[in-house]
Amino acid sequence: MLCSYMYKMKLFTRNMTIFKCYYHYRRHSHTLINYTEYPFHEPNSSAYQSLVKRCRQSFKTTGCCYLPNFISNKTLETILNEITEWLNKYGDRVFHSYELHNLHLQETTNTDEEQQKSSKTVIAYDQIPTTSLLHQIYQYNPLTEFIRQITTPETKLYRSRDEMGAMYVNIYEKGNQLNWHYDNSHFFVNLLLKQPSDEGIFEYKIQNDKIISRNDFEARGLTIFHGSQYRHRVTEIKSPKKERINAIFTYATISDHKLNDYIHKKFFGRIQKWDINDEY
Repeated sequence: MLCSYMYKMKLFTRNMTIFKCYYHYRRHSHTLINYTEYPFHEPNSSAYQSLVKRCRQSFKTTGCCYLPNFISNKTLETILNEITEWLNKYGDRVFHSYELHNLHLQETTNTDEEQQKSSKTVIAYDQIPTTSLLHQIYQYNPLTEFIRQITTPETKLYRSRDEMGAMYVNIYEKGNQLNWHYDNSHFFVNLLLKQPSDEGIFEYKIQNDKIISRNDFEARGLTIFHGSQYRHRVTEIKSPKKERINAIFTYATISDHKLNDYIHKKFFGRIQKWDINDEY
């Protein structure tokens, strides 16, 4: 009887462990993103199909699809705490970019071409731990599929394989801005984590150089933007008490997408991949 009792207790303990793991997974995955408004876990639902239709139309006609309140408040709080931890840990090994570039982010010898000034602090993909919430969101397959349906419904879509630029964090503090440019990638996905109400504003130009200022963008929002077709910028942060923080998710229609050495050097400060397990 003792053996039978011990076997039942062992079986009970194992089942409880499985249940706890499953519960933790369900609870964690369903609090990371605002599933009430964005039901990625129910792709066959009418709510999901309606969301796809609306966002696809917005992206096609205006170049921009904005999803407010995309992540939960708890997710935002955790991500910001993780970023603070990385900045404290890495110190001066994060890249503080102060660069001149042309409108197409390309190297040029044309001295007559207008040069743009941009500056920011960058935490590259190879500096972001795989256990972080940002990494989990970027690797979330239903999100990739949703973005494919919005931007490239006729082709496959892949997460970038670039070791620095697949996903990265931009931090804009006093004096920082991202000046006018077009992106090399077809589009970008931007998760906004901190946004002042009157500085560091995302702007883009449409017909006749009319500037659209997105003062409605707020922290927790996700933006899908046709950056290769619309000139855009982030205006300067002028106050020492304000900062703008966002994460960029990079996707491509080719499975082995990587940035060139010029972009790596210009905007990440290096060419070689960084081993996150190095001593700091």
